[in-house]
Amino acid sequence: MESPINSIQITGIYLFQLVAQDGRVVKDLILFSVKGEANGSFKTDSLANGIYTIRAFTKYLENFGEEACFYKKIYIAGPLKSIDIGNKQLTENPKIEVAFLPEGGNLVLNAPNTVAFKAIDQKGKGVNVSGKIMDDLGDTIVSFNTSYLGMGKFIMMPVDERSYYATIDRYPEMKIKLPTALTDGISLNYKDNANALKFVLYSNMKLVPHRPFYFVASHKGVVLFYHKIQMTDYNQLVKVSKNLFPKGISKITLLD
Repeated sequence: MESPINSIQITGIYLFQLVAQDGRVVKDLILFSVKGEANGSFKTDSLANGIYTIRAFTKYLENFGEEACFYKKIYIAGPLKSIDIGNKQLTENPKIEVAFLPEGGNLVLNAPNTVAFKAIDQKGKGVNVSGKIMDDLGDTIVSFNTSYLGMGKFIMMPVDERSYYATIDRYPEMKIKLPTALTDGISLNYKDNANALKFVLYSNMKLVPHRPFYFVASHKGVVLFYHKIQMTDYNQLVKVSKNLFPKGISKITLLD
């Protein structure tokens, strides 16, 4: 039985050299090829970093001079050396803590709430951060950024049947739950305006309070003054002269 020849198997010996810039042959490699193809590699761990030339040829091609050989310039870099840093662990992001503080003490449902926040590192120093307030459905409510020494503030309005948490950019592992908003309460928003202090009181828009509140100012435990407020809408503006406050830190309290 005759076996037809449909292809010719081309085999041969190929010689490879790795040549340094000064002309020295630093590595030799002999490969057996089938159909003009061969696989192999040079071990370069012991070589200095630099430019090398791969020279490939066969014994037959040597008869035609260097022009008949194959040349390819490459750059070889040795393995990176490790640096001993003891037991210290280098991380891109240092550990931080972020606290959220609703102005007035609590979040109030269906009312604008000013929320202050402060971000500190492990040494207690303020750090700049940015992030988002998300609800339990994954929707973004508001974005925030620190403005000074790791501190900042934003305004949000919690709604019924939703819970909220904060995410911090560059800290994907941080997910900070915000306090549950009160159904019945008053949120307080403070603004400094020339010679007067402006306090805007907000209540739940769905529960307009008809009972009175008392706006009380004190300093070092001593009551400076109090003022009765009858809220007939969900917001109320209270303007107080700065002359009524002594130097130092004073406290504002709302009492029912």
